Amino acid sequence: PGESDNRNQQKMEMKVWDPDNPLTDRQIDQFLVVARAVGTFARALDCSSSIRQPSLHMSAAAASRDITLFHAMDTLQRNGYDLAKAMSTLVPQGGPVLCRDEMEEWSASEAMLFEEALEKYGKDFNDIRQDFV
Repeated sequence: PGESDNRNQQKMEMKVWDPDNPLTDRQIDQFLVVARAVGTFARALDCSSSIRQPSLHMSAAAASRDITLFHAMDTLQRNGYDLAKAMSTLVPQGGPVLCRDEMEEWSASEAMLFEEALEKYGKDFNDIRQDFV
């Protein structure tokens, strides 16, 4: 305290989760379930998602990816771990928030091709790119 801070603040890390928050593990788990449900519902309302993920099962699987969970946990942190405020942020007045990752941009045939490549080469992405992409 009292010393000047000459560091470039834009290059500093930003706190994105406080493990000493007031919520119980059960409350956090329940919020994550709600966030996945909101993600599934958001995909059902989004026409482009319906084309890429034509079944409810596939939409729910997409909503369970890390991007949705990271968004949910960030939403909790930004709202001071207030569950009511965080819920309102997930479903604002305009409709539910849709978070997508790169894999959701793939067609079903592209995803199947990638799975085939993973079975053949494992995680050797250079060979996958060379032979499959």
